[in-house]
Amino acid sequence: MSVKLTVTFHSKSKDLIMAAPSHSRFDPVSTAQEIREQISSARRKIGFLCGAGTSIYAGIPGLVQLTGQVSGALSGDDKTCFDRVIAATLPGANLEQVLDYIRLVRELTRSDPAKSVEAITGDAATKLDAAICRGVYKEVAGIATAKLDAHRSLAAWVRRVRREYPLEVFTTNYDLLFESAFEQMGVPFFDGFVGAVAPFFVLESVEAESGTQFEDVYPPRSWARLWKLHGSVGWQLRKNSSGGSDIVRIAGGADPDVSAQLVIYPSRDKYVDSRKLPFIAYMDRFRRFLTTGEALLIVLGYSFGDQHINDVLIQSLRANPRLALSAFMFAEPSSELINFATTYRNLSVFSPRAAILGGDHAGWLLKRTKQPGEEWPFGDEARSQFVLGDFVHFAKFLDAVSGSPGIVAPSSVAPVAGVTTP
Repeated sequence: MSVKLTVTFHSKSKDLIMAAPSHSRFDPVSTAQEIREQISSARRKIGFLCGAGTSIYAGIPGLVQLTGQVSGALSGDDKTCFDRVIAATLPGANLEQVLDYIRLVRELTRSDPAKSVEAITGDAATKLDAAICRGVYKEVAGIATAKLDAHRSLAAWVRRVRREYPLEVFTTNYDLLFESAFEQMGVPFFDGFVGAVAPFFVLESVEAESGTQFEDVYPPRSWARLWKLHGSVGWQLRKNSSGGSDIVRIAGGADPDVSAQLVIYPSRDKYVDSRKLPFIAYMDRFRRFLTTGEALLIVLGYSFGDQHINDVLIQSLRANPRLALSAFMFAEPSSELINFATTYRNLSVFSPRAAILGGDHAGWLLKRTKQPGEEWPFGDEARSQFVLGDFVHFAKFLDAVSGSPGIVAPSSVAPVAGVTTP
């Protein structure tokens, strides 16, 4: 989303052109109103990119914490192999980096116990891969104690919205929080798998777009799409009758088959086509969403730490001038992200103390007095911060904009001296 504070219109295209002088400070009330208008549009494609920050609040460990928990649970040869990878090749590595490395070992050795890389045999790498995946399952699969209020708020908003295009949620998280919230709120969704006993992946349904030529495999546009870019604790690689392997989705709450392997984090096993298929299909879908037509991508809980995803985002910002990307940050952005946002005007960054809108980097003016009837789910007056980068507050914002008059209409926004408003 490209959000600026002085708004004019092209006489023909009616596209928003927004600009703010660099000395201005952004008015959060006007900005929040503009965000509401953007996400309420029925004619543009809208999607979410959700990272670990959308799960941490619910009790799911982040990647650093998860690495420590899984490492601490390993024993015997698996622990020895894990420590060897960390100490000898990847000091300070996280779980995904370890998986990436041992899967490279598996690829080079073809999992042969007689072959090794850096004293790690193919057999040891295979066993450690499975042990790590089981450890991840144990730590993140349980949702009984998870706090799902924010996810349910997002699901309720999705259920109320009617659009010309299906809403798409892309997530790097392995957990089942979005699935649980959608089901609890009665939101139909599609994740690429079909079936009841052992749901299987259907590539055609992921790649299909609306139109009569795809009506056989295209889910209704009223169904949300959920694309898990890094896999899921609900996916399992199982042998099929022809001697190959298929990815199936196990029932929620069911323990995985100990003889099978969970499918989390994109595998480097180039020779196992069935394993790489969902990841490639989902990334293609992600790229197609970003590069075709008018689209808004809302980024939540993602710290821009995945270079592969970052590359797709930046390439898409360059390729599609009709793409608007709005990143809501829990903390202040890195210098690299600031450079990107000041270079690409269709990338907007909202952080607690500042924003980058249309290439301008300025702080918030959070001292304005609330008007009667206003609610500010977007601002923390005590800390003078803009808080939509916190998933809990973003969910409250969705609650507010969906059914209550808590966020004032543009005509009732009182101008503030020194601040340009829409």
